Amino acid sequence: MYRNYLALSIVYSQFQKFRLKGLLSYDILSNMNLILRFTALFAAAWFLYFSNLGKAPLFDPDEPIYGKFVQEMLQTSDFMTLRFNGKIWYDKPPLFHWLAAFAAKITTLNEASMRLPSAIFAVLVPLLVYFWAQPFIKAKAAFCSAIICGTALLHIILARSAVTDMTLTFFLTFSLLSLSRWELSESSAGRRRFWAFAAGTSAGFAMLVKGPVSIVLLPIALVLHKAITGKLKSLLSADILIMLFFSLLTGLPWFIESYRLHPDEFWHDMVLVNHVYRFLQPEHPGQTGYWFSYFLNIPNFFIFFFPWSMFFIQAAKSSFETISRQSSIFQWLIERWNKLIITRKEEKSEQSERHKQSALSEKSDAESGFTNNPTTESMNGKSGELLCGCESAENIEKECSLPVSNCSLQGESLAMSWITVVFLFFSISKTQLITYIFPLYPAAAFLVGKWIASESLPRINKTLNNIKNIDFDASLDRGLKSGLYVSFIITLALIIASIFKFPESIYVAPIAGVILTAIFASAVYFLKKSLISVEKLPVFIGVGMVVFSFWLVQVILPIAGIRGSTKEIVSCFEKSPQENLSAFYTYRLNRPSLFFYSKQVFSNTKDEEEIFRSLTATQSVKILCKDSHAEMFTAKECSKILSTGGVTLLHWNTKNLSNKSNSSGEQIKK
Repeated sequence: MYRNYLALSIVYSQFQKFRLKGLLSYDILSNMNLILRFTALFAAAWFLYFSNLGKAPLFDPDEPIYGKFVQEMLQTSDFMTLRFNGKIWYDKPPLFHWLAAFAAKITTLNEASMRLPSAIFAVLVPLLVYFWAQPFIKAKAAFCSAIICGTALLHIILARSAVTDMTLTFFLTFSLLSLSRWELSESSAGRRRFWAFAAGTSAGFAMLVKGPVSIVLLPIALVLHKAITGKLKSLLSADILIMLFFSLLTGLPWFIESYRLHPDEFWHDMVLVNHVYRFLQPEHPGQTGYWFSYFLNIPNFFIFFFPWSMFFIQAAKSSFETISRQSSIFQWLIERWNKLIITRKEEKSEQSERHKQSALSEKSDAESGFTNNPTTESMNGKSGELLCGCESAENIEKECSLPVSNCSLQGESLAMSWITVVFLFFSISKTQLITYIFPLYPAAAFLVGKWIASESLPRINKTLNNIKNIDFDASLDRGLKSGLYVSFIITLALIIASIFKFPESIYVAPIAGVILTAIFASAVYFLKKSLISVEKLPVFIGVGMVVFSFWLVQVILPIAGIRGSTKEIVSCFEKSPQENLSAFYTYRLNRPSLFFYSKQVFSNTKDEEEIFRSLTATQSVKILCKDSHAEMFTAKECSKILSTGGVTLLHWNTKNLSNKSNSSGEQIKK
């Protein structure tokens, strides 16, 4: 009895010591709205990322390749070496494949288990964006940044894709979050050490996802950020060594062991082909490798960061103004620029005075009988034009004295540095894919969320002054109208694609464009009529993007999957009789999904004569080719079994062919 009272008294004392009662009554209840928001966000994420995750097949070419890696991992129980059709192939480091193999062990190897790691990290990345932005901007603005990150078009697509990009972005964003908290923990050495450890370890995991790109880009962005903030000396601390040590400790062991096991394959595939050659040479010469390839990431970003890319330019401009106003380096550059402009202005004013004096003297000479000099007149006119076009020092000073932003220099500087480094690095690269710059999307979401939140302040002030008709800022108006125009273009593109490439989706594809158009048209109308606030704009557009994306991934993609994968045709020819089948060829067909779904090894060739030469009189051969190549084989007595998704399955019974050739030979002899 007394022991129970003693235990209760201890619990009560600890309860008072840590003030749990106050924590429960104040912190949680005061943040109930935030909890409800995150509950709605997670519900939308589950609805968008996880529902019917395995409904669409694995799309060629990347998803089935990774699926085949996992398939052979589970078959051989060798988790150190990547294999494709029994051959060693070091395409990427194996962390993503380990996660997919773990999901397959729990459930089974299928489309859903292959995409499960991407879906999980797709939920966590917006959460990281919130915690990254929260110390620098208000909680509502940080929540808007999380919504923006989670509803970007490419984020939704990669959340339901069995590729490595979402996993890589998660670990890189966690490294950026850790670096940000490391900077904010100047007063506590223990916290700084912890966040340094977290940043380094996360960078090491990113290295295990896609190679050493993380330990190349992160240090460059950190140095640029420290140069902007004027804290380069902080890079000489022991914390940097901790980051480097734990990043190498986490990422290097697999590279060392793989090189020890298979030095030739590892050096050729991992180092040369997938890193050096891919950076220096275009992997797809027909798509990249030209002079304009350096600018391809600009349209890629504005298409796949849609709809938030419509506001990114103004958000980046606002952040740049904040950085240039508070950064010592930018202030020094601005001062030098101002001095240069002022000096030029003074020189031009002195020059104009000299021209005026010379003009007066010429006028007096003319009155005395001298003629005017046309060269001098033209010089006077030119000087006057230059003088009129020159800005005064007062205007320049007025431009430099920009309004003070609520966002801290450190948060925006790190985000801008990361965006700049990632964008420039993958723009210089000769091989470019739309997913390469995806790691900068969380930082872009941070800046756009901050800017939209700052745009709501003038509207609040106008509301307090009882102004009924509130005209939102021209920059926000331009962003929404641009989104409306892009929605029209997307609708037109969907209609054209459904007519010429995916005729099965002719009745459902245009609906997605109509949804997008309705989103932006409603946003423009509601903001002009002051029916919603600017703070609620990300929520409004985010809900619309959930509806649009749900229609895209649940209705359109499964229909497109018929042509984007060979799952359907594999399921058909596996049911057909396989007796006396001694060869299986694919002709000019790059479809890795064949190997994943059929679990067979095919002889892939680009020469039809090779197929004919390899046949004997007793063989029965099946050939898979594109529909456009089917006539070439049917003209040589191949019978068509089925055709779907742009792929044709042919059967060639050489015994019947030889009998026919013999009979025709006898007729010739006769």
